[in-house]
Parts: sequence; C-alpha cells; structure tokens
Amino acid sequence: MDSIEEDVVGWWAKAGWQDGLGEKLNLRKALDPIAPAENDENTTSAVKSDFETLCSTYASNIDPSEEQKSKLVVPPLLAYVHPSQPSGDAPAPLIRRVDTGPLLLSVSLQLAKLEGIDTAGKASSPFAHASKVAYPEGIAARTTVTRPDCLLAENVIVEEKSSIKECVIGANCTISTGAKLLRCVLMDGVLVGKNCKLTGCILGRRSKIGDDSSLQDCEVQENLIVLAKSKFPHNLILLIIYSYISSGR
Repeated sequence: MDSIEEDVVGWWAKAGWQDGLGEKLNLRKALDPIAPAENDENTTSAVKSDFETLCSTYASNIDPSEEQKSKLVVPPLLAYVHPSQPSGDAPAPLIRRVDTGPLLLSVSLQLAKLEGIDTAGKASSPFAHASKVAYPEGIAARTTVTRPDCLLAENVIVEEKSSIKECVIGANCTISTGAKLLRCVLMDGVLVGKNCKLTGCILGRRSKIGDDSSLQDCEVQENLIVLAKSKFPHNLILLIIYSYISSGR
C-alpha cells in the first residue's frame, strides 16, 4: 500500500496534467482497450456475419486524425479538499503538503500551540492532543518547559536546569542537564547531551547529540551521532558528513 500511495497515485495524478508523461509511464498499455487474440476460444470472430448489410444507418468512413489517435486520455483523480476558511463552529482545518524541513518545523510548532484536551475540557481542534505533556513525571525540578507552545510525548525525560521552549519532542527522548532547546522538533528516541544549545533544529529518530554541542537551523538524520562540543551554525551538509565520520563510516 505504501508503494501504491507514493508511486502509483502520485504519478497517475501528475500524468493527468503533464503532457507526455503518460506515454513515458506506459499507461497506454494499461488504459487502452486490448484487442482479443486471434486464437482466443471466447472470441466471436468465428461467426461470419455481415452485420453492415443488416444495419439501417450508415456511419461515416472518415478516420480520426492521427493526433486524436495518439492522444492518451488519463482518467482524472478526484479529491475532496477542505475549505481554507472556517465555516460555522468548525475551525479552519490544517491541511498542508509538508515535504520540506522548514515546513515540517513550522507545522509541528503550530500544532504544539493547540490547547490540550485535559486542560480545555474538550477538543479545541481535531488535531489537539490529550495532553501537552504526556509524562509529567519525567520532568525534573528546576526546569523550564513552556507548556502553551510545547508538546512532549510519552516517556520523555527532561533533566534539571534544562530549558525547552516552542518544541515538539517525540516519545522516549532524553534531554540532559543544562540543555537549551528553542523551536526544535525531535523524533522518537533522541538523546540530547548536557549543556547543548539547539535552535531551529530537526533531529531524526534515535540520533544523539554530544555534550556541549551548539546547533542552529540544522537537520540531523536518523541514527546519526554528533560528537561532543560540535558547533554547526546554519550548516546541514557538514553536520551529516561529520556524523558519518564520527560513526566510523
């Protein structure tokens, strides 16, 4: 099903408006009718009848142009899109195509600002979570977590003297002592070392950030390790290369 969603549906929709793409994808073989084989036992070609002489109307013998013959008609894909403006009591829906790092960060932080159901008493939005902090016991004393604009999943551990502002943190993450996170998105299982400073970063699943590191506007791929005291301002490429080197690849 993943292949159908990502490959078939996407290319099919694109072939509907991009000229020539359907031919490149060999859609003609799938969409054009297939003539029965000459040796097909089920064909009615064995019955020799002159139906034209029995017809009271006569069709034109003009053949369609070559352009009409070669025109491949791709059946359109129909989709329902929610209105962009609110109607009645329903709030404006959040339906966006999120296929870049900045968009992922922006949409995630937007969702984090929605009020939790446990405090509001009811869902303020269909995208609201049951609780802004799913595991309050994991947050140590003397920490700063701005709950109105943060979203922390299950089993998140936040150690003392840490600061988390405008962040979305996935399940099973650990934020070590003295770490400061601002406008970041952490996938599941991320480990942030002591005294790290992260601003505007996206950390992939099970990635590890070494102690005393400073990252700004970076995207760390999943399972990668950043050594301690690393400093990467506005630099994604060096971050990935450095992580591969540090892991011995």
